[in-house]
Amino acid sequence: MANSKRFTILALDDEQAMLDTYQSILRSRYRLLTTQSADDATKALKNNSIDLFLLDLNMPGVHGIQVLEEIKKID
Repeated sequence: MANSKRFTILALDDEQAMLDTYQSILRSRYRLLTTQSADDATKALKNNSIDLFLLDLNMPGVHGIQVLEEIKKID
């Protein structure tokens, strides 16, 4: 691999099965961070350089669009 940087992906989903699926598909090629809460995703965004954010839109307590608005404020 010419470029040795592993891209970092943050996945936010309230369903553990989806996060497990992301893990099985992506972890061999990418650095994958997973979370089930918007608060933890926001913390991860502030503390890591994220190249791609996979966001569930329908979650209990918060809609993904609200999380997206918070992401825009951070980066």
